[in-house]
Amino acid sequence: AGLGLLFLGLGLIGVVAPLVPTTPFLLLSAFCFARCSHRLHSWLTGHPRLGPPLEQWRRHRAISRPVKRKAIVAIAAIPPAALLFGAPPYV
Repeated sequence: AGLGLLFLGLGLIGVVAPLVPTTPFLLLSAFCFARCSHRLHSWLTGHPRLGPPLEQWRRHRAISRPVKRKAIVAIAAIPPAALLFGAPPYV
């Protein structure tokens, strides 16, 4: 349960931090919860925001194309945004 909560926390950080992955941490969290707590696993898989990526993975063993596109755009936007906000070029 502790690992599941840790992975859930990291997944939630990934929701707002563009370079931190969300889905892999949610998958790990669901895996841990499935082994220790039916209640936590049901909550996570039934959550309106966190559940659909898990269901997508369970059905197709893949992340959907729109999510992949959003990830690519976010990753491509980070370096120019960092420079725009004054980060040193070596960062």
